[in-house]
Amino acid sequence: MLLNHIALRYFVTVAETGSFRRASEALNIAASAVNRQIVQLEETLGAELFERRGGRNSLRLTAAGETLLVHARAAMNEMKRASEKIGDLKGLRRGSVSLGVPETFARDFVPTLLAQFHRQLPGITFDVTVQPSPDLIRLLMQDEVEVAMTYNPPNIPDLVHVARLARSTYAMVRDDHPLASKKNVRIVECAQYPMIMPAMNSALRVQYDRVFGRADVKPVIVFSTNSYEMMRSMASSGIGLALVTKYIMPLNAADETGVVYIPVTDRLVEQQHLGISVRRSRHLSLAVTTLISHLQDVLAQSDIAK
Repeated sequence: MLLNHIALRYFVTVAETGSFRRASEALNIAASAVNRQIVQLEETLGAELFERRGGRNSLRLTAAGETLLVHARAAMNEMKRASEKIGDLKGLRRGSVSLGVPETFARDFVPTLLAQFHRQLPGITFDVTVQPSPDLIRLLMQDEVEVAMTYNPPNIPDLVHVARLARSTYAMVRDDHPLASKKNVRIVECAQYPMIMPAMNSALRVQYDRVFGRADVKPVIVFSTNSYEMMRSMASSGIGLALVTKYIMPLNAADETGVVYIPVTDRLVEQQHLGISVRRSRHLSLAVTTLISHLQDVLAQSDIAK
């Protein structure tokens, strides 16, 4: 049974004001028009909604009226929320987002994410900056990007982490590597084979050097680079072992052919944390907050699925 939305609005107003006259004043509609809508509503429902013993200026709800009032208010609130959401979507027909990401996400996460977002909201444009995580934090604090995706973001007063995702470390090797058949490895085992490492003085290299120092081992480094993707590529080529995180979103099977990821189950190796960060004191547009919400949903699903 479909009920007239206008009739429901008139009914709620009459119920709240207690009379047709006061309802007509509140609605700026003739009292006869209000009464006509209520009569039609009663005919549709097959039940009286008001006791009219005191006339049109002194009305009381019947049991049926009280029941309808609860549901009518709920329906009107839902309509209001739907209208607000539609208004928000209209506001998103135009907009822009400046996003900062590390190099590893330029291939993995961001293209898929932004393609999904663009299909839903094609009027939003993006300016994506690819830099190492420390540089992205600096750009964020200087308002040169609005949102930054970084690894291991620092805790500083004007920085808000709107999402975080813990990422385990894996030894990435070719499938013919001596460790390829192992279910897990420790850092001392990794150090027995040629290794591909981040560039000297990078945040990740400092972290790994500290780990090897605590394990009292010295790795044989055959290749170092400031490019995370180059580390993956060199591990795929078979030149050595690289310590990496897995891609958040799976690549095409052909891209990972012949590659094995072995979990590093060593307490010395800390988890990497992917953070989505914004500057606390910056006003964020509707386009930015909508993207952040989308990012939070995707990362939450990834956290559940891992």
